[in-house]
Amino acid sequence: MRLAVLGLIWICLLALLALPVQAGQAIKLSLGQYRVVAEERSYWYTPISAHVASGSYKAKLTLPFVKPDAGPSGIGNGVLKLTYQDQWSDLYLDFHLKRKLANANSKVTLPVNDTSLSMEVSGFLWGGVGFIELGYWWRKRTQFNRVDSFHYSVGGVMSLRKLGFDKGWIAGLVVDHKPTSLGDLDRVASALLQRKINGRHKLTASVGKGISRHSPDWISGLLWQVKY
Repeated sequence: MRLAVLGLIWICLLALLALPVQAGQAIKLSLGQYRVVAEERSYWYTPISAHVASGSYKAKLTLPFVKPDAGPSGIGNGVLKLTYQDQWSDLYLDFHLKRKLANANSKVTLPVNDTSLSMEVSGFLWGGVGFIELGYWWRKRTQFNRVDSFHYSVGGVMSLRKLGFDKGWIAGLVVDHKPTSLGDLDRVASALLQRKINGRHKLTASVGKGISRHSPDWISGLLWQVKY
């Protein structure tokens, strides 16, 4: 049943790619490949995402594939994210609703159907763009110590044009604090470098360092995004 629902969501999102893109509408696909290095378990993480935006509304569906160095591989928990965007003075306000889809292979990770609400505030700052997001996760009780908790993300990006690069280069720094499927809190600081190849394609490289007891040691990878 869960696979049928996920398949229906994917069909609806991909069907939008066949429609003419109207003014104010954007459709994006992204593919990532990340290496997660941890003391107890290292693995490859490959998320595939579809994004649809129309006016102030956005939707994003992400399905990850997890390949541990040891043990079985399989699908992780998919995430459906709905966003409403508004503007107040010079600030942009994003209200996010996230839902984990409990579709994960139980031999890979714990299937969960957690729900999150958050607000993100962003604006121009010191020649770049800064943002902060604060939200709350409601988590279904299991045999693990999974309690509801706050989460946050803070960071910024800026163009490297002033350093002699062309306008297609962007660098940034992000610190996030989020729950894992088993209920631990994961805090990672990441540096990113993005290259806008042309009007449709972007490539982003990132390197992150875990800064809490339950965080992985390192996360590094590439994300490719195409806009229709």
